[in-house]
Amino acid sequence: MALRLVRREISGSGINPPFDDVAGFTEHWWYSRELTDKATMWFAASDESDGEVARIELEPMSTVGRSYGVEAPIEGFAEIEFLEVREDLRRSGHGSDVVKLLMAAYPGRTFAALSEDADRFWTSLGWTKYLHRKEPRFNRPLFIST
Repeated sequence: MALRLVRREISGSGINPPFDDVAGFTEHWWYSRELTDKATMWFAASDESDGEVARIELEPMSTVGRSYGVEAPIEGFAEIEFLEVREDLRRSGHGSDVVKLLMAAYPGRTFAALSEDADRFWTSLGWTKYLHRKEPRFNRPLFIST
């Protein structure tokens, strides 16, 4: 499996992320949302045998750590705002491979991700977990790359 990251650019009205209609992705997670943050970057991870295997939404200069007691680096965190592996390929190592590829594309950067029921995944990557300082029950855990 030779995965590669392909940066996708928003064109036209900017209403939907720049992905093709591929079965196996949760459509309502990706479409029918207004895209206003011009800094957000979009990637598709693909390989020759499986086609598009994952989608990534990246905020390259995030300050997400403040409410978690984590000081952001000067250049901010590279925050993985959203990552989805195609349904038929989940739990097969593709997610880990995609994150490693993304980190290799941005060497020296510290990555962050808010976990949506994926604590085991982020922990398996060796990332450090932080809870919201004031309201941990009402906020997703934050994971920071090591």
